[in-house]
Amino acid sequence: TFNFEAAVNAFGLGALLAGTPPDDPLASQDSLVVAGNCVLGVNAGSNTIATFRIHSSKTLSFVGVYDTMGTFPVSLATNEGLVYVLNAGGGGSMLGYHLRPYSCILDPIENSLIELEQDTSFNETEAPVFASSPAQVRFSPDGKSLLVTIKSGDASALPTTGTGSILTWSIDVTTGQAIYPVETIVTGGTVPFSFDFDSDGNLLVVEAFGDQPPLTPNNGAVTLYQDPTSTSPALVQRLPLGVT
Repeated sequence: TFNFEAAVNAFGLGALLAGTPPDDPLASQDSLVVAGNCVLGVNAGSNTIATFRIHSSKTLSFVGVYDTMGTFPVSLATNEGLVYVLNAGGGGSMLGYHLRPYSCILDPIENSLIELEQDTSFNETEAPVFASSPAQVRFSPDGKSLLVTIKSGDASALPTTGTGSILTWSIDVTTGQAIYPVETIVTGGTVPFSFDFDSDGNLLVVEAFGDQPPLTPNNGAVTLYQDPTSTSPALVQRLPLGVT
């Protein structure tokens, strides 16, 4: 049971990806994250990140808003003082920051802006189409890599099987910049979405429609990849979920 305690203004606007249901307006994962004593959330309609400081289990204070240098931020990744935001608008992009401990202030990392060059909308003035936009950004368990799932690369049509991908960057331990991108096409899968790692470091990716065409009901799946941060991750297994 959850009990309401308080509301804290994020000084930004929300937004809705084109075609999404009301209960999943960003069609993404990790739009709100906790890093130490800090809470970070995206203001998708304002192209900003809002940060808050945790004072107790019931008290937050607003710290500030920070430009994402892109449009329609949908997901955040944090690791040991590093933060990356994933923008779904335009061609998609990412920007890195250093997170100051305790104060929860973000400092942009120089030369960390990465353009994903995806086709996420019909034109630059429209909201990204949910079926083609990037879904999630997250660090690998060892913090040495950064991963992003791309549902599909073409906003002009429904995604087809085998058009989604997983993008992986190495993290420069000195600067915090994401470097040396590697693309893994999700062979035989439709709309790779959220992901996580198991205790052995394997990558678990949820596919909205498994190995079936888009909009096929009750055909979601989880895929398991070994060596997910290598240049050739190995798809080991696809397990049907029986739901979408």
